[in-house]
Amino acid sequence: MPRHRPTSKNVPHREGAGGPTQFVLALSSLAGFAIAQPLFHLMGRYPEFLIAHRVSAADLLLLAIGLGLVLPIALALPALIVGQISRRSARPVRRFSIALVATLGWAQIVGQAGFDSGFLAVAVALGLAGATTWIYVRYPAFRRGLAFISVVALAFPALFLLRDPIRGLLTQTAETVHSSIPRDVDTPVVLLVLDEFPLVSLLDEHERLDAERFPNISRLAGEGVWYRNATTVAESTSYAVPAILSGRYPYADVLLPHAKHYPTNLFTVVGETYDVHAIETVTRLCPRRICTRSPD
Repeated sequence: MPRHRPTSKNVPHREGAGGPTQFVLALSSLAGFAIAQPLFHLMGRYPEFLIAHRVSAADLLLLAIGLGLVLPIALALPALIVGQISRRSARPVRRFSIALVATLGWAQIVGQAGFDSGFLAVAVALGLAGATTWIYVRYPAFRRGLAFISVVALAFPALFLLRDPIRGLLTQTAETVHSSIPRDVDTPVVLLVLDEFPLVSLLDEHERLDAERFPNISRLAGEGVWYRNATTVAESTSYAVPAILSGRYPYADVLLPHAKHYPTNLFTVVGETYDVHAIETVTRLCPRRICTRSPD
């Protein structure tokens, strides 16, 4: 008897199969490795950026949750919404989401390969992203593998928060420093740091303060003590300013320009006696208990 040959109507179309849960987990894996982890790594290497932007412990927690959990869900949301309307229409949306995240991931890898042509680098990244998407659609084992390693991607936020020095920013309470300055002292204290302001800009042709162009600075030097040859211990503000305010050499160990790492500094010493009004653009050496009303 002749066998009945199934037509395309009888055979379910299995290309790109996989339920919404598997898609979300797979996209979470790609987003974790392509977006979240590179950003976590960058912020972990340059925590001064977080300090300069007044990032609090709550902000760090929201940032970790946002990149690790909310971002993958947001990327998957369009496909999930379309899937509620039509399964067939959801397939291209899913593939586009996978291709988009894969492109971001491959772009970083290709960018580090040192291509001379930017056009060539973009073409290679798009080609690799297209191949990744094709493998995702064609092979169920690849989709299952991506869904399985989503556990690793979801661990990236926790690893970011637990690593030094980010972990130190989560507990921002500085040690209490008791001041020895009498409370009846009313002598004003003003400290002005002109960051990246070279001395040569203030001098005349005789290498003296130019009193004609800078009369106030010249008068200040005349009435006070000008340490002409004084220099900072570092070129970076995040190292030089803490050294000025605390007297500690910043390279003795890895320290952040934060009151937790420099508990004894000018702000904490005079904070119990004086009303401190501090404006810090890069550092956070004045604890909140002292500078709660200081402008940012």
